[in-house]
Amino acid sequence: MVSNRLTSSHLTQPLDIGIFGPLKRVLSRKLAPLLLTQVHRIQKAEWLSAFIEAHNSVFRTRNIQNSFTGTGLVPFNPNKVLHRVTAPASPPRSTTEIQVVTPTTPTTPFPNAILTSSPTYGNSTHKANMAVIELMASDVPLDTLARNYITCMV
Repeated sequence: MVSNRLTSSHLTQPLDIGIFGPLKRVLSRKLAPLLLTQVHRIQKAEWLSAFIEAHNSVFRTRNIQNSFTGTGLVPFNPNKVLHRVTAPASPPRSTTEIQVVTPTTPTTPFPNAILTSSPTYGNSTHKANMAVIELMASDVPLDTLARNYITCMV
């Protein structure tokens, strides 16, 4: 039962889904032109101006209401979450049939989670930083994921 809650909680957080997630995306879009100029520091007034614009475009009564409706909380409709949750794997049929599950690892040292999380994930960020250092020491050109990571971190 605990595993079901762990796998579905991200689907039932209405404000994360409908307000704060979009707020992060809009704020990132507002600040992107400034970050592309390779400034070393964003002034508080610049950030606050972008935040106010992002806030005004996202924090709407309709968005908040739709967040609760979209997650199936108001009106209560658990099927909205249940149809997005994958069914658990069926157990082995016999004792000789063993399913080996290997954990999936990201194929890149620059997963989107470290670019969108606040605060950033410590271990993932450390791995990404080490990957950037190795890339810079080599003659390999930086790919898009590495460039996005560097831009985000700067």
